[in-house]
Amino acid sequence: MGCSPCQGLGCAEFFRPTAGRRSSIADTYLWRRAANPMAAASRYHQNSHRHRLEEDYTLQDKILGFGMSGSVQLVKSTVDGRDYALKTYDKNTMDERRYELLRQEVEIYLSVDHPNIAQLSDVYEWDDGIALIMEYCSGGELSTRGLEDEKDVAQATKQMLHAVNYLHAHHIVHRDLKLENFLYESSEKSSLLKLIDFGLSFTLDGAEMTMKATVGTLLYCSPEVVSAKEYTSKCDLWSLGVIVFMLLSGRPPFLMSQGQDRLSKNICRGKIEWDRLDASLDASDFVQKLLAVNPEKRLDAPSALEHPWLTKKVAQDKPQLGRDVLISLKQYTEQSKIQRVLLQLLAQELGPEDVKEMRELFLKIDSDERGTIRLCDLKAAMQRRASQDNRGMFQQRRCTSPNLSPTNLSEKQVEKLFSVLDANGDQEVHYSDFLAATVSMRGQLRRESLRKIFNRIDSNRNGAISKEEVQRIVGALCDEAQAAEFLQEANVPLNSHGEITFEAFAQLFERADVVPDVPTPVKLPVRQDLLKACAWEDSPGPTRRSRRFTRSESVP
Repeated sequence: MGCSPCQGLGCAEFFRPTAGRRSSIADTYLWRRAANPMAAASRYHQNSHRHRLEEDYTLQDKILGFGMSGSVQLVKSTVDGRDYALKTYDKNTMDERRYELLRQEVEIYLSVDHPNIAQLSDVYEWDDGIALIMEYCSGGELSTRGLEDEKDVAQATKQMLHAVNYLHAHHIVHRDLKLENFLYESSEKSSLLKLIDFGLSFTLDGAEMTMKATVGTLLYCSPEVVSAKEYTSKCDLWSLGVIVFMLLSGRPPFLMSQGQDRLSKNICRGKIEWDRLDASLDASDFVQKLLAVNPEKRLDAPSALEHPWLTKKVAQDKPQLGRDVLISLKQYTEQSKIQRVLLQLLAQELGPEDVKEMRELFLKIDSDERGTIRLCDLKAAMQRRASQDNRGMFQQRRCTSPNLSPTNLSEKQVEKLFSVLDANGDQEVHYSDFLAATVSMRGQLRRESLRKIFNRIDSNRNGAISKEEVQRIVGALCDEAQAAEFLQEANVPLNSHGEITFEAFAQLFERADVVPDVPTPVKLPVRQDLLKACAWEDSPGPTRRSRRFTRSESVP
């Protein structure tokens, strides 16, 4: 089962640090790790004026919670009316260490792309402030959902493992997995579970690299983290074991009434209250193998996904590639480069109601549950389709017909299809890549979605897109001359300055496929100045906090 390991994420750098000043959030190797570098670049607004934030989002009179920076507040997009979560930071009150932690969090958030990880939608940075616009998960924390039986817990566990397996496959360790950091996308029973908060996460240079810093929330920390030993990504699996124990039993695996010092000792010794766990043999075995004190004996994420408790409780059908999916994939390969770039940006704007079917198909095609589709996955799905319709879709001979049917692809054509889908050249098709290629199945594109993409590219907000702004987005792939070719290839009328207006931009899509704007949300009379809601100006109210370690040393 499965494919050979990929070579890891890789892409050209966009920005480099500027000597003599504190570098900006994006002045690092962020873009070379991004699943889709162009989409990541479009979401980062460097040297933006603070009023740019107010143009794009209006503040709602609702506080979602409190973080290390202060309050997290609800905002609404002025373009499409969707809700988001706002976190703000005052750069003047941040020392270099805190700034580096924030930069690392943003790097990781912008680089990941998985259905079970909440999206960082926008980053605004100006002289003295930073604002993060996060996906709003309205379904609440995992701990408040009220899972009814073991099957529900197993389904939630599998989703958590999908997120963790994706991170570990790409050398990212979360280091703060806990009940509060898994949120439901919506209040619907079938809604997706999403991982948040990468403030303590770390990107490894290689799979064998170890860490030393004592970080995390004590109750969920592994013995090797608490005892300040070197540790690996398996620290996340211990944390997941604590979460599953609590979901199954309704109680923590350790006595909590004897103070923090006693709790630390109990964790290091593996003194777990197993009598609290009233679960099936398979479930108990699963938890025991995650809560192994010796990390060498602890399950890793791929092994945990193959445990009988999950494979029995959460059955998964083989992916069925419908004809409409195949047609959409083939049409995507025939689009111009700039059209594919725009579809990749559009994929970032689709709501849960737009992607449910394709999300489920993506996860089914991913045979190793790594959170990406590799060439062997795509070939296997194509072969299954061929055996179903008995049309010889996956022919080994070369097909020469210029009007090739999507149900009659040769192996070479499948490989070509894969190479087009692979946006950053890392031999993997990421989630948004797949959505971009299948977006035409939705039939119609909302005009406000196109406006949002247009605004992302139009960084100076003059109402037109220049070749310099195109180069900012596609800079990982081309130079200024090639960016100009991108504009020329678009084959749309340019204004007198050689730029693309919004109306010309909309023509890049079939007019029949674009539906009118929805009414723009009216600004609320409460707290009009969004920047006054910044965390450094608010006084957070009392809130229940878990004990959370911070970095105690300069090592990761």
